[in-house]
This record gives sequence, structure tokens and C-alpha cells, in this order.
Amino acid sequence: MNRARCLILAITILLIGTPTISASPVGQATTWSDFSFIRDISASMTHVYFATTNGITVYNKATRTWESPLTGTEGIDHQDIQRVWSDRFGEKIYAQTSNDLYEYAPLFERWYPITSLPEVDNDNQYIAPPEMLVAPFGFSYGEPGVLYGEYHRTYNFNVVMDDGSGDIWVGTWGHGAGRYAPPTNVMEMLPFGLLQERVNAVWEEGDMLWVSGAGFNSLRTGITGFNRADTSFTYIESGVIAGFPEVDVNCLAGDDDYLYIGTPSGLYVMHRNSQMVEYQVTGRSGLIDDNIISLARNGDSLFVGTEEGLTILAPENDSLNYIFPSALVGLRIWDIHLYDSTIWIATEQGVFRYFCADGRLQRFRDPKMVLTSDVYGLDVYDSTLWGISDDGALQLDLITGEATAHRLRIEQVWPNALAVNDSIAAIGGTQGLLFVFHTADPVFTRRFDTYDGLPSETIFTLRFEGDYLWIGSDQGLTRFWWNNPRRVD
Repeated sequence: MNRARCLILAITILLIGTPTISASPVGQATTWSDFSFIRDISASMTHVYFATTNGITVYNKATRTWESPLTGTEGIDHQDIQRVWSDRFGEKIYAQTSNDLYEYAPLFERWYPITSLPEVDNDNQYIAPPEMLVAPFGFSYGEPGVLYGEYHRTYNFNVVMDDGSGDIWVGTWGHGAGRYAPPTNVMEMLPFGLLQERVNAVWEEGDMLWVSGAGFNSLRTGITGFNRADTSFTYIESGVIAGFPEVDVNCLAGDDDYLYIGTPSGLYVMHRNSQMVEYQVTGRSGLIDDNIISLARNGDSLFVGTEEGLTILAPENDSLNYIFPSALVGLRIWDIHLYDSTIWIATEQGVFRYFCADGRLQRFRDPKMVLTSDVYGLDVYDSTLWGISDDGALQLDLITGEATAHRLRIEQVWPNALAVNDSIAAIGGTQGLLFVFHTADPVFTRRFDTYDGLPSETIFTLRFEGDYLWIGSDQGLTRFWWNNPRRVD
């Protein structure tokens, strides 16, 4: 046999014996969602794995911190994981969906189907809920396996597991993970993930991302604080805090003292330290409309975009002055973006520019006829304004006035998310994520969907952070490695 045949045979044998590499590059996407409904628990000597209705979460026993969830892994339906198993040393992880068994390959971040479950070596034992338990602050423990929260909410223990280390791990149905240790049985909740799946709005403050959206059928709703530095979570629950009812959140803004919450029933102004709603602003208070869909803070003024126009809340002596630019009355205000001392406003009849110094309002005349009707999103990067509409995207140099039209086949019922950096413009809607590589020659585009690690193709908000793009969808908040060197565009 000659050398060429030997080489071909060796490569063939290697390929047959090696799992197929993941379709998307390793590490491209990780999603944080509502992980409060737990179906199963397994533990190794170092980690605890919780199978939730939105994927497997990973808790580090030694550091007592959460690690990144396994939601960016391919080959499995994350919302259908019913069981999880880990061996003693965490070298093997298995999962079961409603119909199939899988083994996890960490090197490829991918699950592979298996025909039967091998024998798993660990000390895990399911146990019954304790008769007596010291409940966490804000809860009470009644009958075995039931936590009682505020407003008569109940959270059942869905699974209780003893891993032989001294800690007992609890998976509740509706309030996430917890643990306690005999004989004191003092329970500690381990908060992780978002209050609700859908992410309409993200407001950034240092290491913290404040995240919220529509509640739909979520058991808990409100605003999630996600600290990216230590992967910790804090919650401002609606329906629990006085003055903050269970209401969908469309948009967020903030400053050093307050968090401004835009909802279909008006504006809620929450004090940052106390997390108490100090007042609500509605049409009866002076807003032009109750349904708030965009917000922007500039100095002491708050720009409130609604279904029926723009209201500017500006302090005057000891009260608020309500300003209603007449040209915008009756127009839906899709987005508001601040650049220098100018406010750019995206409406259903094109783009307007508001000059804060003298209160002038100017309509932007688009020479390329792209931003003439509904303009769904705006963003500015390095003195370049971008806007998106049903006709594509417009790139406008704010210094030279040069405009470039990108006639895109967006193919989205409602393109409603835009973020731009020095290399790409990211556009999100109901058909996934579209990248416009605007510095390439020639300019080209690429679309991403669930095949590329996204949990959903319905996207509501986008935000760049270095090599990553934060994506808010109806299935959670995804960190997407847009600058992944392993990906070929």
C-alpha cells in the first residue's frame, strides 16, 4: 500500500472515531434566562448541576459562586432537559430529555446522543424534604417541602439531593436553587438567572446590567440586576414592592439616584438605594400617553417616548415642567439616542433632532430615502449615526454629512434592535441577528439564528461590550462572541 493510501486510510479512521465538531465555534453564545424552575440535581466533588426548564446551571462548591450555564452548548434541546447526571470527579456529564439520552463533550461544548446511560459513580441520593427547616429571610416553611413567600406565593421543593458532602441541595419549582445543612437545617437561597425570560430592556451601570421585559406567564416579574464581574444576581420584584405592580417593562434608564421604568401604564421612578417607587407619572399626571416605549436621560431632563408622542420632563424650581414638542404629537416614538447636546428621535415618520440648548426641533431630511417612515432604532458610534427601517439601514457621518444607504434584505416583520461598533452594525428583529460589516470592502452581511447558538430568533435589544454583543430576546439575555476568531464570516 503506497503512502497516499495509508494517509487517506488513517484520516478516515480518525474521522470515524472522532465526534463531529460543533456547527458554531466553541464559546460563541451563552444565555442567562429564568432558571427558577428546577427539574433535577446532580453533583460531583466540585460542582452541582441543576437541570432547569431553560438549561443546566453550574454551581461551584469551593468558591460558592455560580459559573456560566451550559446554555450555549449544542446538540440538545435545553428547555427539555429532564434529568442530569455527573460522576464523582465531574469528568462525565449526562442528560436526558423527554425522548433521548446525551453525553456532554466539554472540548466541543456539544452534546452527543447515546443509546443507554452508563453506570455513574457518585454519592448522590434523592431524599425527602425535611420536616423542620429554618426558612430564608422573607419566607416561612410550613408543611414539608413548601416555602411560603410574600403575597401568598408558594414554592414547592421539586427535588432534594444529598451529595454526601454535608450540604443538602434543593431545587424549587419557581424560586430556583437552595441548600441547607443538617442538623441546623438553616436554608440559604442561591439566586441565579433572570426573573423572567423575555428581555425588552437593558440599562448598563458599571459592572451591572439592569434587565427587564414583559412578564407573560412568569411566576416572578420585575427587574434583574446582573453583575458581570462576579456573576451574581439581585432582584427588584414587581408585585412585591409597594407601588411597583406586576407590569410589563418596555424600557429602562437611570442616573446616580433613580431608576426610570417605562411601562404600558406609565413611568415608575424608583429610588436606587431604597428600591422604593417614589412616584408614578401617567397621562393623568402630565404625560402625553401612558404607553412608554423609549427613554433617554440627559442632564436633569428625561425624554419619554410614547405611542402618542414625546414628553420631556425637566425640573423647574421644585416641580417638573412637561414639554411636548408639537411636531411629534401623535407620533410613535420608537427610539431616543443622545449624542453630545443633541437628542436624535426615531419616529413613525422619520428621524428628528432636538437641540437641548434652545429647544429647537429639526426633521432630518434623508437624501437616500431610507429613514422616511417608521425608524425603529438608532445608534451612534464615533460620530456616525445609524438608523434602521423597513427599507434597510442608513449610515450618516455627523461631521461631514455624508450618508450611505444599505439596502438590506432584513426580512423581519419588525426590525427593532440596533447596535454599532467600529466594525459591524448589528440588527435584530423577528428573524434572528444580522451583521453588517460596514468597514469591509465591499460591505457584506451575515445572518445568525438558533443554529449559531442563539436561544431565539426574536430579538428586542442589543448592546456591544468589547468582543461581545449582549442580546435580549424572548428567551433571555445572551452574551454573543461577535469577534470569535474561530468563526469564518
